[in-house]
Amino acid sequence: MTGISELTKYLQCTKTFDKLKLLKLGGGCALAELKVEEEHTNSLGGLHGGFSATLVDMVSTYALSTHRNGDYPTVSVDMFMR
Repeated sequence: MTGISELTKYLQCTKTFDKLKLLKLGGGCALAELKVEEEHTNSLGGLHGGFSATLVDMVSTYALSTHRNGDYPTVSVDMFMR
């Protein structure tokens, strides 16, 4: 599953990520956009750190799945968010 239309269909089934739009996907790169809404924020009104980490993890995995025909599995080992 590496095409934009396939991933978009998948994302529509997830409550939190249904508003994520994949704009470009291919060649090991991905470009996505998301309008931050209240459901994505922490108690101070900023983007929730766990949500942003998950977003980076998901979109980078989608990008990597298009690198070299997705022949290599990917695993997030260590993420540092500020």
